[in-house]
Amino acid sequence: MTYCMNVHPGETLGEQIDNVEKLASAVADSFRASNSLPASYEFGLGLRFGANAAAEFVSRPDARKRLQAICERMHLAPFTMNAFPFGVFHGAQVKEEVYRPTWTDPARIKYSADAAMSLALLAPRNITCGSVSTSPLTYKTFNEDIGVAIRNFIKALEKIQKIHETTGKRIILSIEPEPGCYPETTAETIDVVNRIKEESDESLHPYVGVCLDTAHLAVEFENLAESVRRFMAAGIIIGKFQISAALECNDNAAGREALARYVEKTYLHQTVRKMPDGELQFFGDLPAALATEAVDGAVLRSHFHVPIFEEGALPLRSTSALLHDPDFAAAVRESGCKQFEVETYTWNVWRECSGSADEVIPGIVRELDVAKKMMSL
Repeated sequence: MTYCMNVHPGETLGEQIDNVEKLASAVADSFRASNSLPASYEFGLGLRFGANAAAEFVSRPDARKRLQAICERMHLAPFTMNAFPFGVFHGAQVKEEVYRPTWTDPARIKYSADAAMSLALLAPRNITCGSVSTSPLTYKTFNEDIGVAIRNFIKALEKIQKIHETTGKRIILSIEPEPGCYPETTAETIDVVNRIKEESDESLHPYVGVCLDTAHLAVEFENLAESVRRFMAAGIIIGKFQISAALECNDNAAGREALARYVEKTYLHQTVRKMPDGELQFFGDLPAALATEAVDGAVLRSHFHVPIFEEGALPLRSTSALLHDPDFAAAVRESGCKQFEVETYTWNVWRECSGSADEVIPGIVRELDVAKKMMSL
């Protein structure tokens, strides 16, 4: 169990290394203290390298030695990497650009391979299998050629297979479905992975999987336990679970007024409305949903990650309640997946929108403690 370091601003390799040394180590120390664990307890690390940082890390032995030494000294164990955002992720308007370059661009191949090699070089000896989460193939409104994206994804798998052969570390490139993307649902993700397998050599199949983000599936109004079991039935590896929660409210005046506080300019907050008859209506961003007429009996869910300990105050709720489902915890155990990552990358904008005074580092530790209980770990 860890948290995703994409919550911390910083794009360069130097900034990422500093984040590990100063911020991740502080989270680890606080987590150990709150759980009465010894200082020698190895705290899992969920790294985030952008494309430039990953390329630099692979090419600079001095940087590798420095970060390896920090991890060893502070008893940090990198086991997963977020290679979804290619470039700037904080302090600028990201919105749909977070998906560019998409998998139709060969730049994704090198980035994914560099991220996988970075993780393979950093993972401790006792960790022989790691995960790299990556973006969906494309965003649907981009209208791109999925065939090109799949061929590029397969080329990345070929590079990751060679990394396994040279380092002994098996890295699972895990597609992360997200609202508005292709794929966005469990069914679409199964179709994508099956097509990747159909068009690639069987030897590459152990390196492809999914990153199951619980907030994304919640926004799609999917049943979490059912989704896990559908991936299992399809023979698809769940590389890691990202434990996260989104915003929810009834589609009425009070709910909309509360939800409107979370309109902000940095990230894309895709929103889905479930109509009284079960029909799902998709809106590309929160303002688009709020611009429509309210529908009595409908429910709105918006892709705005909130701390998983937040249940919300009526009329606004959090989808964290779905994480307490014992059937979901049972499905997680059945999946055999051993990698879990709390991913509330919006901590800073959430604090601004909600008016919360919660500090990030103790808040992350609180999330980790809650996630352990939720997942019965």
